[in-house]
Amino acid sequence: STIPQSLPLHPPLPFFFPGTTNEMLKVQQAELSQTVSPGETLTLSCSVPDSFPKGPVLWFKGTGPNRQLIYSFRGGLFPRVKKTGNTTKAGNTDFSIRISEISLADAGTYFCVKFKEGKPDIEYQSGQGTYVSVNGEFPTSWLPLSPHLSALMLPQQQRLIALQRRDEGQSQTL
Repeated sequence: STIPQSLPLHPPLPFFFPGTTNEMLKVQQAELSQTVSPGETLTLSCSVPDSFPKGPVLWFKGTGPNRQLIYSFRGGLFPRVKKTGNTTKAGNTDFSIRISEISLADAGTYFCVKFKEGKPDIEYQSGQGTYVSVNGEFPTSWLPLSPHLSALMLPQQQRLIALQRRDEGQSQTL
């Protein structure tokens, strides 16, 4: 006599194990924010799944059409930026970088971005961004405008935020 084949007691396993799709299949930047001081070296972490389509990984500061290219793993002239991992090794997922000689101008949000190879390359996925603040980001000294008038300005917006008038040894903030 023939014995009927029994049905499986559990549903088929999903293609990915639970919890891995959200954590593993995206560009990951480990830190949401970092604070550094001028002159220091900053390390920005980025992990890109090796299962993503073929294409370059680039680092940008800012978003949108005016974002600034910070580093391309395909090469180029980036004197203060170095890769930390062996990005030419097969299966590499580490696209972290180090930026040396940090200055106040380096404050901002940095994004690790994976592109899909094409003509031109197409942005495939971006990390969530790492906000970098630089100690001393806001000036603590007044900019003299005249012998009797000084101004305090923000370095990035270049907006006048306060005036100080000095008369015979006394100062008044306007």
